[in-house]
Amino acid sequence: MEIHEKWSLTHQEMELISLLPYHCSFIVASADGVVNPEETSPYKVFTDLMSNNPDNTALVDICKMAVDRRERGISEGLLLDSYLNENNLLDEDGLYYKKVLIVDHFFKVLNLFDDFNKDKIKEFLFNLGLDTAYSYGVPENPMDDSEADELRDFFKWLEIDNNKYINEKTRDNFYSYLNGT
Repeated sequence: MEIHEKWSLTHQEMELISLLPYHCSFIVASADGVVNPEETSPYKVFTDLMSNNPDNTALVDICKMAVDRRERGISEGLLLDSYLNENNLLDEDGLYYKKVLIVDHFFKVLNLFDDFNKDKIKEFLFNLGLDTAYSYGVPENPMDDSEADELRDFFKWLEIDNNKYINEKTRDNFYSYLNGT
């Protein structure tokens, strides 16, 4: 059985949803116009750690796909660009509308999962987005306003409830789960 069949998705749906963490990381890291190497580190660390988690969840499979692509030298940026082209999601200037991609494509597939798996993915994205935003910046204000704006829109469009994941105990539990402890 292939991974997409395990989750009752088409191959294209599974490929797309597996790019969601990359997209989250990319839009936050690039929000201020510059992608610093420190800003891409959380994505690699999160996907590496979660791919080793023994749980049988969609999130673990999504992260295994990301790690497999990285090990094979497959660019997730090029895969996402290809998806945008194939689905006519680029305007005449070669830009895409983030809301259209997130709501009409990513969110649509995310909603095909049961509530447990959907919640695991949302929690992962929430923490990945924050860690990416806080990974590079001035000590007194590590999250740039443009990064905060990107996260606010991203969370709103994916119906990620900040209040559900923001408290310290919930975040500590997530990091314990991420680290396999």
